[in-house]
Amino acid sequence: MPKNPTTEEQQQFSLYGKPLPYLVKRSDRRTLQISIHPDQNIVVHAPHKTSLADIHNILTKRAYWIDKTLRQLEKLPPSLGSRQWISGETHRYLGRQYRLDINQGKIKSIKLKNGFFQITVPDTNDKKMIESLMQQWYKEHAISIFEEHLQKCIHQSKSILELSQVTITLKIRPMKSRWGSCNNKGTINLNLELIKASIDCIDYVIMHELCHLKEMNHSKKFWQLLSQSMPDWESRKAKLSKLEIL
Repeated sequence: MPKNPTTEEQQQFSLYGKPLPYLVKRSDRRTLQISIHPDQNIVVHAPHKTSLADIHNILTKRAYWIDKTLRQLEKLPPSLGSRQWISGETHRYLGRQYRLDINQGKIKSIKLKNGFFQITVPDTNDKKMIESLMQQWYKEHAISIFEEHLQKCIHQSKSILELSQVTITLKIRPMKSRWGSCNNKGTINLNLELIKASIDCIDYVIMHELCHLKEMNHSKKFWQLLSQSMPDWESRKAKLSKLEIL
């Protein structure tokens, strides 16, 4: 059967007496999810049949979390904006900032050395080439690091999640508003941008998705599994919330 098309509609609800706009995205999904983007826009992902009354009821129940998250986002530094891809510009990797050192040369190359991304390209004004080199470098390192820490988290949680019989597939791709996602077939998707976060944050996202393989929702049982598998997940999540998805 063909899937119903995804629909979008603007709505608003009252957060402690203050009208607050949000976007409803309806699709064939089975569960409802609230996302708050770095620009403080609120998006509710809901099944087609979910009524506005039910959505408002859930938003009201999550009012404290919504208010707390919005206040945290207000404290964040301004957006880094569009990248210039010039020497001296800073870029993140595993939770640290490194500057670009771009030089001209016949053979394209990139390496992380002495606190710099040392990049060699035939034309230092070719921003697209520099960006492409960086993205490829990030992806190559993300593949090995994410896989290593996926295995680490599986081992760490084996007595709790009991995933030894589950075939888990790891995929890395750009994602606009999520650090990770998964499906009931055992596929875990991780945002390529996550390679810019610290290892403890990477482990948090991986463990979060592993728990979803047991509970495909944010039920009380899901949070219990996460707390058992990673007792300090809340501090890791708070740290990750300060990293902007670009």
